[in-house]
Amino acid sequence: MASWTQDETGGAPNQHVVCVRSTDKGTTWTAPHEIDGPGDEAGYIASLQE
Repeated sequence: MASWTQDETGGAPNQHVVCVRSTDKGTTWTAPHEIDGPGDEAGYIASLQE
């Protein structure tokens, strides 16, 4: 399993946490599945901020 954040443009407030899964040791992967998306509250995004 692998997970990451993605959005339309880097650093945008519409980021989603997604994951993929492989059952053949990484040869193929599922389509990304959204774990968490942008909230309704302004200022909160699903990403690690530096």
